[in-house]
Amino acid sequence: MSEHLDDRLSALLDGRLDAADEAAARAHVAECPACAAELHAVAATRSWLRALPAVDPPTGFYEHMLGRGRHRMPVGLGVLAAGAAAAIALASMSAPARRVKPTINPLVEDHVVSASLVDDPVAQLSPIVVPTTVFVSTSTTVPPP
Repeated sequence: MSEHLDDRLSALLDGRLDAADEAAARAHVAECPACAAELHAVAATRSWLRALPAVDPPTGFYEHMLGRGRHRMPVGLGVLAAGAAAAIALASMSAPARRVKPTINPLVEDHVVSASLVDDPVAQLSPIVVPTTVFVSTSTTVPPP
């Protein structure tokens, strides 16, 4: 056996290898210092874990764990919801962008030119939408928003 034993070390410790594999594994451990050290470490770790005292779970632990299953969504419903979400996402990404004709900026510009800048709330918002170079006014100033 030229390769390292890796997971077969646990099987060797558990006695789960057949007689031929166990003999080959023990022969390999006798020749390979890395596998011998790992076998010793795994055996020591198992003995430490088995020596730990048993711990009682907190009150309501089992009830809480068993109660979780009642609140789960049925698998079929989850698959249906995921499929619907994927279809909506795909449809929204593949839909062509709609252009508004005429565009908003020329409409706002036309409104600004024809409207009173003091009393019209849309005209007071226009500095946000329209570049400031469009405004040519000599009689009225627009306060900043």
